[in-house]
Amino acid sequence: MAKATRADWKDLTPAKALRSVRCCFAFNEEEYRLICDGYLPESFDNHWVIIEEGGRLLFYRSWTSTLAYEAELTKSGEYWVVRTIRATTDRDIYFPPEKDLDVAADVWNVINSFLLKRFSSADFSTVAAAALPPPPDGPPDPGRFAAQQTAYFLARARTCEKLGLEHDGH
Repeated sequence: MAKATRADWKDLTPAKALRSVRCCFAFNEEEYRLICDGYLPESFDNHWVIIEEGGRLLFYRSWTSTLAYEAELTKSGEYWVVRTIRATTDRDIYFPPEKDLDVAADVWNVINSFLLKRFSSADFSTVAAAALPPPPDGPPDPGRFAAQQTAYFLARARTCEKLGLEHDGH
């Protein structure tokens, strides 16, 4: 697969305003190479255009071609780490989650689903159904972000362990 570039998708535009969100993702060399290839959707239904440029991952929405997230990859020992995500605040373009944890979980999900091809969003329902009790009056409906948070908590704990960082449990 050839590396995705700005020239591969027409009219990619920057976000009007971005806010910083702290996170902690770590990737080994093989994962880093896959991440740097980026992602070009086959159709608008795949939602994301993801490009790596100069150590930054740029996440554009395919329908609007506007930047939704930006994440910087830095080398730390044997791992490539993302410690900060910059998320758009322009609600006319994209509706990113309001809570920092949900932003981190959303980006983590996109990286793992589209770049590393580890799972689809349907897998989150399985994780959440196992982690969350069903509502008393019906079948389980855990919600997308609750499932992403569960998976993200596990990944963050593993990342902190890999990097020798203290995990704060959040």
